[in-house]
Amino acid sequence: MKLIRTFHAVGQGAFYTERFYEGDKNVFNAVYDCGTSNKQKVLLDRICSEFEEQTKIDYCFISHFHNDHISGIKKLQKQCLINNYVIPAITPQLLAESTLHNYFWVHSTNNRMARFDALVEIIRSIMTADNRIEVEEGHKLSPLFSSNANQWIYYPYNPSCNSIKDIIDELKKHSGLVDLAKAFENKDFDRITEVIKKADLKELINVYRDVYGGHHCYVMPVYSGYEYPTVKNDERVCLYTGDYDASDPTRVNNLLNPLYSKWEAVGTFQVPHHGSKDNSCQDLYNNACRIFVISSYGPSRYHHPHKATLGYISKRFAQVLLVGTETSTSRDYNI
Repeated sequence: MKLIRTFHAVGQGAFYTERFYEGDKNVFNAVYDCGTSNKQKVLLDRICSEFEEQTKIDYCFISHFHNDHISGIKKLQKQCLINNYVIPAITPQLLAESTLHNYFWVHSTNNRMARFDALVEIIRSIMTADNRIEVEEGHKLSPLFSSNANQWIYYPYNPSCNSIKDIIDELKKHSGLVDLAKAFENKDFDRITEVIKKADLKELINVYRDVYGGHHCYVMPVYSGYEYPTVKNDERVCLYTGDYDASDPTRVNNLLNPLYSKWEAVGTFQVPHHGSKDNSCQDLYNNACRIFVISSYGPSRYHHPHKATLGYISKRFAQVLLVGTETSTSRDYNI
């Protein structure tokens, strides 16, 4: 069996695919995230070039619900047949944080409300899908098999993080935002969009700033590899991390502990949050992975990838793949 893993170049975003073949026959497909904040047309073109119409996606993993990780989901839904969505458990707090993040991202763009409505609709479509699998915070999910014969699994999990603040309670402290808090609690999308568009922008900004420190605690990593790995730093075995916050040793442990029997096998590692310095520390890179993948548009106001993160990686003498706008990276493996 052959695996083709592709880290697609979609600007400041993430779109990763894994496709399994028996001979020339494509027998299994998985996607991890599908979004961008600045190259939407590039992303849409990548989706069409990667998947013919009606291609089956066995698992569509979504690490979290920020625009640069979900903006292409609507196109993916039209282009492909998605069998299963695998997502972090939808809590009112997650819904509130994701909505506020996306609202403030579109606030400085053209056609901002149309873009915001589109993002809300994407989240709604996933939340209400009958074929969704939710991973509770602090819990791991039983492995999802791609091929029992080869013992290749996907292992999504939702690391716990004690720094998460209660966004709903914070909203209720502001008299003008109580209705919005209730809408989030009830997961009432129509009411959410109605109230948020009428809310005082300064109040929303204050709430967002107060709680933003925990905004990457809701990320769902996914291990892709052998159920019982036997080779250390195996390039075929990959850990996808989305925008996971691994800024201190405790959070690194929360990320790696669920993989206690598999972590040493990981040879391909997707660097969290486009190489941001705020989502990494040296402890994260102490394992000698062969390949570190960074999805980033390059020098920008975000300073991704940050020189501090690149410095951590350089001590491992490993290969760094920078996936930006022009060059997607595909690797073929026999498994």
